Amino acid sequence: KFPTPYAFNVVGKTNGDEEVSKEYSEKVHQIVSEISGDAELKSHVFPRGKKFTKVTTEAVVESASMITLIYDKLDELECTIMRF
Repeated sequence: KFPTPYAFNVVGKTNGDEEVSKEYSEKVHQIVSEISGDAELKSHVFPRGKKFTKVTTEAVVESASMITLIYDKLDELECTIMRF
């Protein structure tokens, strides 16, 4: 049933660079926020080994097509290697 909370998970190759990791997590947050319209969403950033960064962003979504659109936009980010 929609609207419903949904957690977007992406992993980006950031090569252990904290600045790249920060920029990547900010871009992920921005994409999810702009498309979902959820100003209250929360993002959590987790290092994955030395070269990767996992970002989990929770937002309220309105439809399955909105979820697909957000994942498509996240996939367009150069760093993104996985989305789930």
